[in-house]
Amino acid sequence: MIRIGDKVKVIDQEITGTVVRYDCGNKVVVLDDDDSWQEQGHEATLVFRISDLEEVESESSCTL
Repeated sequence: MIRIGDKVKVIDQEITGTVVRYDCGNKVVVLDDDDSWQEQGHEATLVFRISDLEEVESESSCTL
């Protein structure tokens, strides 16, 4: 289950980011890790169906 704050990757694409909010239906809004395409001062967000995403491990997570 994908939740707000989860790090995700678009299946079969190189797009990664963090889920920032839910959208209509089975969609979520993702804050794109690569914001180079977005105009300055605007949020680099994209909307995806949950079924198009897979959760990825956070780089900061560690096991003790």
